Amino acid sequence: MQEPIVTLNLLAQIPGGDQFPITLAIGRPYQIRSNPDVWACAVTVDPLTPDLNDRMGGDALRALDMATYLALDVLCSFRADGGRILSPDGSDYPIEALDSILNRANLMDRI
Repeated sequence: MQEPIVTLNLLAQIPGGDQFPITLAIGRPYQIRSNPDVWACAVTVDPLTPDLNDRMGGDALRALDMATYLALDVLCSFRADGGRILSPDGSDYPIEALDSILNRANLMDRI
C-alpha cells in the first residue's frame, strides 16, 4: 500500500492464546488508469488478512466505503470465531460503535 490514509493499531487474541498486534490500514482511493469510471482502494488487516484485493467502486467514495466495510468485516469475523479485538490498552475495542458502517440496512432506513 503506497499511501495509507487510515492506520489503526489494535491487538487481537485467539481464544486461550496470547495477544498479538494487528494493523488495519486503508489506502487513498485511486482511479484505475485503464478505466476512468472505476476507482479502487487498498485495504489490509495484517496479519489476519494481509493479502486482500483492492476494493473497487464507481467513484472514490464507493471504493473507500467498500474497503472500510471489508476491514470491519474481517474484525467482526475474527470476533465471531471466538477471538477478541482489543484497543492498545488491552480493553475490548468497541466495534459496535461503528454501527452505521456495519448495519447498512439500518443506515439506509434513515435516508
